[in-house]
Amino acid sequence: MGLVFFAYVELWAVRRAYKQKVLETHPDKLPPDSTEEEKDAAHEQFSKVCC
Repeated sequence: MGLVFFAYVELWAVRRAYKQKVLETHPDKLPPDSTEEEKDAAHEQFSKVCC
C-alpha cells in the first residue's frame, strides 16, 4: 500500500511540474507589446516542452 501511494504522489508531482512549465512557456502568456523575436522564441520553447 505504501509503494502505491508513493508512486501516486510522484506522478502528481510530475504532472504538476509539467503543467507549470507549459503555462510558463505558453506563447499566449506573453505581454501584448512583445517583439516578434520574443514570440518566436516562446513558440520554439513551448514546442520543446509541450510536444
